[in-house]
Amino acid sequence: MLKYLKKKFLFEDHVCPWWLAYSWDNRIRNLFHNPDKILKPFVKDGMTVLDIGCGMGFFSIGMARFIGDKGKVYAVDIQKKMIDITKRRSQTAGVADRIIPILTSGESIGVSEPIDFALSFWMVHEVPDQLKFLKDIYRILKPSGTYLIAEPKLHVNEKKFDKTVNVCREIGFQILDYPKVTFSRGVLLKK
Repeated sequence: MLKYLKKKFLFEDHVCPWWLAYSWDNRIRNLFHNPDKILKPFVKDGMTVLDIGCGMGFFSIGMARFIGDKGKVYAVDIQKKMIDITKRRSQTAGVADRIIPILTSGESIGVSEPIDFALSFWMVHEVPDQLKFLKDIYRILKPSGTYLIAEPKLHVNEKKFDKTVNVCREIGFQILDYPKVTFSRGVLLKK
């Protein structure tokens, strides 16, 4: 049964189903993935930021608080249910006017505006064509833009993570840091 569930719901099409996100995207998550601690050093007032694979909007809402009235958060996901939940949660949090939800087909990010900061939290390992995906991120980042990738240690071993980091280097990213993110492997990149 477990083998069937893994094939059917966790690994088929490389995307975790929306309902599984409830297991980690809740109030308790602030204890180990607090947006203030993880993102506030990188996201400033007035920035245009991207939360690619936004899920239920946990980090999108956090970034929306940091960017103020003049900033924008593009919250992008390939699952309509995730986008719908992000919309509802951002309204409840009072930041819906700062968040631009985008349902993407997965063929492209769906954002062409230059970005100051991009975040991919626990999702790069789900992307079938990482090279194309990472090139798209690189393309839309401003010349001084930064990009934080965090991958779950449970799914992404050190060798796989290093492979992703090497692809980033080949594209032209510079490594700024390997920030500590609970339960994760993280890298901060600059264009």
